[in-house]
Amino acid sequence: MDVKIFEELRTVLTQQNQTGEFPSWLMDEIMGIIDNAEQYKNKKLLIETLTSQIGNFDLYAGAGCFDTGVSAEAIQSTLRQLNLEKEGGQCELIPCCNFFADKFRHMPKTETYIKKRLCFGDYLSCNRFKIYVDFGKENLPPDLDPTDAEEVKKVIQCLRNKKRSNQL
Repeated sequence: MDVKIFEELRTVLTQQNQTGEFPSWLMDEIMGIIDNAEQYKNKKLLIETLTSQIGNFDLYAGAGCFDTGVSAEAIQSTLRQLNLEKEGGQCELIPCCNFFADKFRHMPKTETYIKKRLCFGDYLSCNRFKIYVDFGKENLPPDLDPTDAEEVKKVIQCLRNKKRSNQL
């Protein structure tokens, strides 16, 4: 196990905590990851991403001209990914994902292929899952096709604008 990435995570987290602006609720969860490093030993890329995000944390990220920093929400999204990958298996949205409801009734092989590839495979790359993680289940359009890149872009832009207007 590469202990150095967890030591670096601890160092960056400690530095951010000394500023007094880093959210304590995030601090506790990240310390839990550091204290249980063995469970996250195969998540080097996500740990490095988390470390970089913490180093660039800005309490005012996304507000006006402070758009270069990383927000608590972005860090929380990476934490969710870490925990979901640690648990492994399948997408947690499968029981309630409306994407397949009647959509592929006459194309069972297509439905099986997509479910196998995304729902039971690389679900972290599914655009529906990404929207769920970043914006919440309540903001996930029931009929959004995860492979329709243009529609996904529109939905994400709309949700970002909604989020910004709610922060003002």
